[in-house]
Amino acid sequence: MTLGWSLQPLLLRQIVRKRYSVLLPLPQLRGSPARLAPSLHLSAPRHRTAGVNMDLEAAAAAAACAPRAPASGAQKRIDYTGLPKVELHVHMDGACRVDTLRKLSRQHQLDYPHDDEEEFKKRIMLLSPATSLAQFLEVFGAIGDILCTKEAVERVAYEYCEELGRQNVVYFELRHNPMGKKMEPEQYVEGVMAGLERGEKDFGVKSRQILIFIRGKPEDADKVLELALKYRPRGVVGVDIAGNELLPLDPIQTQALLAARANGLHLTMHAGESGPPDNVRQAIEEFGAERIGHGYRVLEDEAIYKLAREKNVHFEACLTSSIFTNSQKELESHAVKRWALDGTSFSLSTDDPGVIGNDLLTEYRAASQEVGLTKEQLVKSVLDGVAAAFLPGNEKEQLLRKVKAGIAEWEKSILF
Repeated sequence: MTLGWSLQPLLLRQIVRKRYSVLLPLPQLRGSPARLAPSLHLSAPRHRTAGVNMDLEAAAAAAACAPRAPASGAQKRIDYTGLPKVELHVHMDGACRVDTLRKLSRQHQLDYPHDDEEEFKKRIMLLSPATSLAQFLEVFGAIGDILCTKEAVERVAYEYCEELGRQNVVYFELRHNPMGKKMEPEQYVEGVMAGLERGEKDFGVKSRQILIFIRGKPEDADKVLELALKYRPRGVVGVDIAGNELLPLDPIQTQALLAARANGLHLTMHAGESGPPDNVRQAIEEFGAERIGHGYRVLEDEAIYKLAREKNVHFEACLTSSIFTNSQKELESHAVKRWALDGTSFSLSTDDPGVIGNDLLTEYRAASQEVGLTKEQLVKSVLDGVAAAFLPGNEKEQLLRKVKAGIAEWEKSILF
């Protein structure tokens, strides 16, 4: 079965050394990319409702104590395909099928080599790890050019629902910045919305949107906030700030983020990926962020890491992406290993699967086989993701029941 761009072993072989498991191809992401080619203090609100919190804690405790599936000889490799999953950190313009972008480029007669697949990939994908996050972000200009109509945006969002349905993802949050596109920002948001609504109907994958502020673009802040509030009744659940972490936050963006929180929108922030751990502290203490996008460098400051754990902040981890952005040097010593050992709240996501050629299944296999996380730790990460989802209490309870039932069925299936 072909899963669009998501399980393309040829691309991953071009990036790093490759081996084939008894299940599906797993990229060997070993070694560094160099070797491989006036503040307002807020307390971060807990994202768990009381009832859901108790159920999740009980489920996590059960997962930690559950007997492991029998293995003979070496540790048994587990197929995580059937495990119900959630994805909290994925970018709309980084989640496009390569073939779809080629067709759209040809359809709109754009100046891209859409008749040459390999050359086209060089324009819209990263074929090797970047030297920095800034270099990683350069490819998105071309993708923005190609997603030039509301219909194109709707198609990409719909197709991503299809991809996730095949990977047994039951809930995800798709984030994007609607500004500076080839259409009015309202059209962009509505295009994403239409694709997600059709995708949920056809593939059974529940979804919501997060709108992004971009560092260095304070002129867009008021409009992004306006759109997030306008479309909140139709599935926009929160806001984020992304871009070059080394750029300071503009006062206009600061006020917009605080206004978003004051008006009931949820908040996640890219922090501690390419920037210093103090960015994580700022996100938690000054803005009340409930989740942190990436956040790996928080481990460089134990006091800030303790703060994050005390506030029950959730980390959105993206393993393959962290190698491509050079924010982590290798998977064997990745920050998620420490988080898992400490019981810190985190979940796995893909970040930009269309750009780096991964999917959520490769992330789980990498976490298991390269980072060394156990089945119990990965099950807990799914439950942590449910707890951190930007959903109201009743919807979160429904999602939890669905995930717990799916986990029980999956655990039965892997015993044999």
